[in-house]
Amino acid sequence: MTTFSDLLETPKNNLNLIRLLAASAVTFSHAYILTGHANAEPWFVLTGSQTFAYLAVFIFFVISGLLISRSFDQNRNIGHYIGSRALRIYPALFLALLLCALPLGLVFTNLPTSDYLQNPRVLHYITDNLKFNINYELPGVFVNIPVANSVNGSLWTLALEAYAYLMVIVFGLLGLLRNRNLFNVVAVMLVLIYLKEPAGFLLVPGEWDTPLFMPLVGFLLGALVYANRSHIQCRLRYVVLALAIYYVFRDSAFHRVLFTVAVGYCALAVGFHPKLQLNALLKNDYSYGIYVYSFPIQQMIVALVPNEPPLLHFLFAGICIVPLAMASWHLLEKPALKLKRYLPGSAK
Repeated sequence: MTTFSDLLETPKNNLNLIRLLAASAVTFSHAYILTGHANAEPWFVLTGSQTFAYLAVFIFFVISGLLISRSFDQNRNIGHYIGSRALRIYPALFLALLLCALPLGLVFTNLPTSDYLQNPRVLHYITDNLKFNINYELPGVFVNIPVANSVNGSLWTLALEAYAYLMVIVFGLLGLLRNRNLFNVVAVMLVLIYLKEPAGFLLVPGEWDTPLFMPLVGFLLGALVYANRSHIQCRLRYVVLALAIYYVFRDSAFHRVLFTVAVGYCALAVGFHPKLQLNALLKNDYSYGIYVYSFPIQQMIVALVPNEPPLLHFLFAGICIVPLAMASWHLLEKPALKLKRYLPGSAK
């Protein structure tokens, strides 16, 4: 019987491919939303409440919950942990913010160039988002398109991600990641709190919108799988069973919990199952670049080519986004990750 503990010991997995598909799903979903066809988004039409972007972000957080928990547990040096997370998030984020604030903002603002450059909101756009105080607006930019005044609407997840990273530190310092029974008790309590009052879940800031908490539930599931990795089997039959249970009870009072378990388990099982390994197809992680650059590029396309059909918009956007994401990975993100060797607690 193969458990996730066994599978985590091998570098062979499909996680890069799954993350790439998830990032592409976000772009696909936004192709409908940003062109003014949100109600025609295929997953929304099928479910009546969710979009492919919602599903993809949830999968991102499940995978992150598992891998980030393992990262902290393997090297519990907080300086190394925080530095590693910063080296993964900030390089591409800073470049995306800079490109939006200057060349993109200068081209698409309705303000005179001098007024735009002197407006303090331009600098605030960069500094606010670097502090995860999410700011979507640049002065006069994208004001007359379907989703107006939003330069990069994908950034909202980064605040959740940073918050989840801090929760892993708490879990680790309390010993929860190495005591599965205690972690399971805490996880059950957190889920009950979520069902009763989402704003109390993981002490999430009260001003955050309730629907946004689901990615954190997915992150908790990933951490839970890590804590129980030696006792959770990775089997394809369980994938089928999980999806069947969710489908049957999708309209019950516990549909969010069932969604979490079913979709989360399926994502991890497909990611790690030995018989499904397609890791040779993608050895580089372009997903973050696609995710962080796609929204402003798509807004730019909407502004330049209004009334474009969603599928054509998705195709055109992909042609622009993928090369940028590939260049970002090879020239910026991957070199930045090599700096981990200089962080405190690194093996020299």
